[in-house]
Amino acid sequence: MKHLVLLSCLWVYIGSEYTSHDGLKTYEVYPQNQQQLEFLITLVQNRGYDVRSISQVPGAPSTIMVAPAAQAHFVRILNKSNISHSVLTENLENVLQVERSLQNQIEKSSEGIISFRQYQRYNAIIAYLVKLSEIYPDIVSLEPPGITYEGRKVQAIKIGTRVLYLIQELVEKSENRYMIEEVDWYIIPLLNPDGYEYSHEHERYWRKNRFPHKDIPGCVGVDLNRNFDLHWTSSARCNNDAYSGERPFDQKESQYLRDFVQRYSNNTKLYVTVHSFGNLILYPWGYTKQLPANAKELKELSVKVRDAIANKSGTGYLYGSISHFPGLGPVFGSSVDWVKGAAGVNLSYAIELPGRKYGFEVPPSEIINICNETFEAFKTFHNYVQKKFGKRNMYYTNIIS
Repeated sequence: MKHLVLLSCLWVYIGSEYTSHDGLKTYEVYPQNQQQLEFLITLVQNRGYDVRSISQVPGAPSTIMVAPAAQAHFVRILNKSNISHSVLTENLENVLQVERSLQNQIEKSSEGIISFRQYQRYNAIIAYLVKLSEIYPDIVSLEPPGITYEGRKVQAIKIGTRVLYLIQELVEKSENRYMIEEVDWYIIPLLNPDGYEYSHEHERYWRKNRFPHKDIPGCVGVDLNRNFDLHWTSSARCNNDAYSGERPFDQKESQYLRDFVQRYSNNTKLYVTVHSFGNLILYPWGYTKQLPANAKELKELSVKVRDAIANKSGTGYLYGSISHFPGLGPVFGSSVDWVKGAAGVNLSYAIELPGRKYGFEVPPSEIINICNETFEAFKTFHNYVQKKFGKRNMYYTNIIS
């Protein structure tokens, strides 16, 4: 009778004392063939440059952030290799100062009210979820929360009969009520609240959570999307943004998502995790180039989602198995792989939202546009799940994280 969808988010608003990025430049680099693309990937891996985005196909731009002391050498290597490039941002700190100013100029929303003219903070997100559960108790309920190292809630919301935007569209707009008549949506709008708040108040580009490693002085945080127990490996040093932890599921946030997915795994038909940025629709596997048994289905649904977004706004997305993108794979211990391989949810995806021309510094004025087009993706996911499973006398779930 009903279907369920699960969604969780590792969004990082990428903002007290800010880490300065004065003098850092971002370069747009254009590898024109496979050889140049492979050279660029090797270069950034070996030299430790801060990769904002990496080309997934020859001809597509990569965005690299380079410290002042390394800029001349970086340009010399590119010139020697005949790789085209240009300066995208002359001084990153100037961009971030403008970003903070714009964010501060916008009038803050009243408690329990969400505006998509600004990036919402943790307290505002939680207040909105509570408000919805009070106004719409017949269709909205809050799941028992997880608690992070710093004591914040990881809150999931169930909706039955840009993820906050998805919640608003499903609950507050009657024209979308058909999407919850036979599908339950479980949505975790913020899986990493500690890291999210830290990125607002201190380090704009912080990616990990804020767990301090007592045995490794000065080291803080784990990349939660490398902390799941399917082909997990400790493949990065602790100070690396992709540090996967001392062992799988050693972080409270990943434990919460694990337990949450397992609680509903028998009825869950779709899992989507939303990140930024990259214009990508991704599915398993990340740890190997071998495709899953239902790769044809995963691909066909990806095409439907891509086309729905393009028809709405013209925004283009690439799609495919994680490991088949040279700038991404291999990825070990991801939630997408674990949800499919261990929890048994066959339709498991990650969506890397668009950065437009801004990368991680998407201005508030672009929020609603990205939300509008991304909602078309979720309508497509809904239609597919309902069409495939809706006529069976069973109960289904979609999980969005």
